[in-house]
Amino acid sequence: MQERLKVKPQLLTTAQPQVSPQQQQEIIQAITGVIVPNTNAKADIWIERGGQLWRLRRSEEAIKAFDEAIKQNDPDNVYLAWYGKGLALFALDKYQPAIEALQQAINTLPKGEDLKEFHSSILQLQSNVYDVLGGFSKSAGREREARENYEQALTVINQAISLFPNSPKSYIIKRLVLDSLERYDEGLAAINQAINLAPRAWLYLTRAMYYQSQKKYDLALDDHNKAIELNPNYAMAYSVRALHYSSQQKYDLALDDYNKAIEINPNYAEAYVNRGVLYFEQKKYELALSDYNKAIEINPNLAQAYLGRGGLYAILGQPEKVKIDLQQAAILFLQQNNMAAYEQVMQILQQLGG
Repeated sequence: MQERLKVKPQLLTTAQPQVSPQQQQEIIQAITGVIVPNTNAKADIWIERGGQLWRLRRSEEAIKAFDEAIKQNDPDNVYLAWYGKGLALFALDKYQPAIEALQQAINTLPKGEDLKEFHSSILQLQSNVYDVLGGFSKSAGREREARENYEQALTVINQAISLFPNSPKSYIIKRLVLDSLERYDEGLAAINQAINLAPRAWLYLTRAMYYQSQKKYDLALDDHNKAIELNPNYAMAYSVRALHYSSQQKYDLALDDYNKAIEINPNYAEAYVNRGVLYFEQKKYELALSDYNKAIEINPNLAQAYLGRGGLYAILGQPEKVKIDLQQAAILFLQQNNMAAYEQVMQILQQLGG
């Protein structure tokens, strides 16, 4: 049971720098202070207003603004209103209406070579929506429906690439869709295309994880190193390279990389979890507990931290604390729609009588 309680290191992104509450309020006041007349406002004013509201995550209001522009049906810009509405609907998790709005954006898009790139960007978003729909279908056990959505996502992103082949974003989206379809070799080829177009640190890191899963460890390490060379302050790159070193039993190198990741970003909760796992496996239980506690302090919604700490409490012979942490992990996995992890934790709880 203790083996099953071990938390697997999770590869999660670092938190982005946050705007201060005062700055947020100033931005909101500046944007909402622009009064849009209820009548006679031109479509481009409504589109601009909708975009501002969408950026403020006020998507319901954004949709109303975009609808005002759509009513005017100005052939020069109505496609932008439909596109904005699609973005806002997607933000509200209204996936099928978002797909329909994006299709309207395509249908109303003026012809011209200069708009091919924008046409491609609409298709990128539409592919994203289909991929998300596929994920929901899969979580609900509707495998056939999920595959249909994934296949549609692939068809749409291929259309985007055909229209504008030089967008690395299209290949990044294609990689995600191919992963959903479990076509990993093709996903690797898509990442190679993205790297050729835009050799970014995080793309090398992504490819390294492919190589790691294929047990091509030398290639994986080369890409880890390249990511760090391109961005020496990329905390996640150190944390992921540490996982590589751990898999090779190079624990001192792994620890150095976790320490570096945390030095760069002291609020990197996932790095504390992963370092806690390393300490756990080395039977340095006090250090492991300290790291799990720190991860939970930084991010109380990090399910893996509770799972890891629960496993540690099992080793330490504290069964009540085991149950409390596993119950919290199960709740969070369920909220995050990670059904496989939720079911695994629930099975352990049942064995414990929790």
